[in-house]
Amino acid sequence: MNSARSKGSSGSAGLSFQQASELNSRKDLLKEEHVKYVEEHPELKHIMSDFLSQVLLIKPSNICAFARDYFASHMAQEDGARPVILCGPSGVGKGTLVKRLFQDHSDVFGLSVSHTTRAPRDGEEDGVHYHFTDHETMQERIGRGEFIEFAHVHGNIYGTSEQAVRDVSAKGKICILEIDIQGVRKVREASSLNPICIYIAPPSFEILEQRLRDRGTEAEEDLLRRLNNAREEMAWLEEPGNVDVKVINDDLDHAYGTLLDSLREWYPSLEKSMSLNN
Repeated sequence: MNSARSKGSSGSAGLSFQQASELNSRKDLLKEEHVKYVEEHPELKHIMSDFLSQVLLIKPSNICAFARDYFASHMAQEDGARPVILCGPSGVGKGTLVKRLFQDHSDVFGLSVSHTTRAPRDGEEDGVHYHFTDHETMQERIGRGEFIEFAHVHGNIYGTSEQAVRDVSAKGKICILEIDIQGVRKVREASSLNPICIYIAPPSFEILEQRLRDRGTEAEEDLLRRLNNAREEMAWLEEPGNVDVKVINDDLDHAYGTLLDSLREWYPSLEKSMSLNN
């Protein structure tokens, strides 16, 4: 029985003694080539060791996305890291989260300064909160193709210039884009940017409405128009494939923590620098 089984096993291999010897020799040669290659590239051991350490430390739920961005961080990128879009309906708390993000990690992230035709609000500075301009100038620059996205919102034009994103990347920082849904659609269509889109969502539409009413900054007619826009925006954001991450802002501290976790997962190289700032 054993003899028959052994014979059958040998026959299933389908290789003669000479062929088996040649195969083993080939394996030994490949092994030598592999060892030589690794010795010539000691950074490979460091990268793989660091990658595994980061995986075990962060324990990302999306390993493929984590690996993609981890190894992308080791590549020379002329245009810098992928920008991050923070989007969501008006009143959801995007601005508060962005402000806190920059307070804690100003050396890591940079905010692109958008252009707008609306008038400055109290406390807003030109070139800091927005680049304030007029309709005619804005339309001319749009016609020249200077904007990667622009949108007509509540009678005004808002837009992000390509130069604004380049200015942030030139400083070695990850560019944060805080834009509306129309802008999100246009930026995501610009394949060269390949942005990561994070949707800041309210716990419910009713809570969002109450937050907007509590601000007391708009007449009822304007508020209703804003709420109608918010309902349409949320419907689009909830559709599969339109955003990469959804963060529910039910509690500011919890939402901020979730946002940081998401950013660490997409940008593994941030773990060390962000940990030093905490």
